[in-house]
Amino acid sequence: MPEQPALNNARTSFQRLTDARFFHGWVKKISPRLITVHVLTDVPFAAGEDLAFQVFGSDYDAFLEAEIAHITAADLDLPFHKKPKEGTWVEIECRITTDVSLKATTALPRFLVAGFVAHVPASEFNQSATATILDIGPQGFSFVSDGPYRKGEKIEVTIRARGQTMKCEVEVRNCNQYGPSSDQYRVGLQITGMSRIDACNWQDVYASILEVNRVPGLFVPIHKARVQRVQKPAA
Repeated sequence: MPEQPALNNARTSFQRLTDARFFHGWVKKISPRLITVHVLTDVPFAAGEDLAFQVFGSDYDAFLEAEIAHITAADLDLPFHKKPKEGTWVEIECRITTDVSLKATTALPRFLVAGFVAHVPASEFNQSATATILDIGPQGFSFVSDGPYRKGEKIEVTIRARGQTMKCEVEVRNCNQYGPSSDQYRVGLQITGMSRIDACNWQDVYASILEVNRVPGLFVPIHKARVQRVQKPAA
């Protein structure tokens, strides 16, 4: 049977075709006809504007164009990236105007999650705390911290998610302050070590996230197109 790609709650980059400006956000929901995204921006949007999307899914990325139908304020306050000084979260609902093209992904996906927490021990700049996990991928996750971490710093974390408790060793890959005057940070982590049992439980948790974020009615073809390398022109 063809496979339904996991694209809901995934990262997206999109371009406004009128001025070629790029934006980054998260997919709230996608269907064969509609795509709804959340974006933190200080740039106004208008109904009727055309956008070109790339959605970073699991195994496959989706490419499509869509026309803005509705724009509403979004009640979000999560540190997914550095916050613009005058930016606000908005929800943009668009009508898809082209076929949805699926291509093999070249980057690790991340999916927003809710109800996941991590117990983090004390470090140089932080006391021990229970932190909210924002998003996860096949090899890592991110959480909210009240203090900074150094890139490359190694820590041990206990994750509680979907009835599972898993211990892991992680390495800090990035740490971004949430706004110039904020005392919160988004800390991106790569898992570097787990027991065999905890690794199996992590795989089960991640598989369950993929399952709930699959898009009904949108399928990966059984016969996949062969990827062709672009030949460099002769010198």
